Amino acid sequence: MKIYEHIFKAPEVFKRDIVVRVALPDSYKSTDNISMMIAYDAQNFFDAWEEPETKTGTLQILDKLFEEGLSPMALVGIDTWKDRTNLDRFTDLSPWTSDKLLAYLPSWTDIKVKSAGGRGDLYADFVIKTILSFVESEYNIGGSADKRGIMGSSMAAIASLYVGTKYNELFTRFGILSPALWCFKEECTTYLESISPFKSRDRLYMDIGRKESSDPTYKDFNKEYLDGANTIYELLKDKVPNINFQIDEEGEHNMPSISRHLPFMFRYLWSK
Repeated sequence: MKIYEHIFKAPEVFKRDIVVRVALPDSYKSTDNISMMIAYDAQNFFDAWEEPETKTGTLQILDKLFEEGLSPMALVGIDTWKDRTNLDRFTDLSPWTSDKLLAYLPSWTDIKVKSAGGRGDLYADFVIKTILSFVESEYNIGGSADKRGIMGSSMAAIASLYVGTKYNELFTRFGILSPALWCFKEECTTYLESISPFKSRDRLYMDIGRKESSDPTYKDFNKEYLDGANTIYELLKDKVPNINFQIDEEGEHNMPSISRHLPFMFRYLWSK
């Protein structure tokens, strides 16, 4: 796939420029109108960081799927914070504020703040009104709900689910990988209880691993992840016409483990 990078000057509240990468199939021509998938935490899906636990090989997976007959699509990736000390990633991705995160993360002794969250709606609006608008005008991709999807992993899975439901008229495909419901459990549960049913053509894929953890010193973390994903499924199974929930018996909370599910996810969401 061919990759194009764009730097967006975000509103001052975000305290950074936002990097957006657009990956297009090698066969893509500007006269083609192809589907697109927005990916939160895109550094993981573009293998932009050096750490092995952040790698997914997503672009190679897509190339192989295209060779096997999956219709070509674009991947539009939005990078996040790398510095965790101020919990800015959680704050950008969540519309809710919480001071409970560090109770789950006892080994994160370098954290400088006590609470996180609250910029999620501003971030969602920037993604939709600025980034989506730009990439669809710059490239001949998306343009209608049936050609748009959104995906993410961990906290970005929760953010993708939130954005995809807040702007449900804009999307029909949802990839929810290893959702971290523990971050804002009560708030997100209340929100999902309140949303309307999805459109009849919508498809949602979600998975979770039985061995997932974000802090080895919190012994019940794998249960938190599994219970959280089950909670989301129970809340959505009667609201989403087409939903596929997978449990990986060996799944861990890192990108190489999560990436094992990507071929199935892309086929389920985009095969005709």
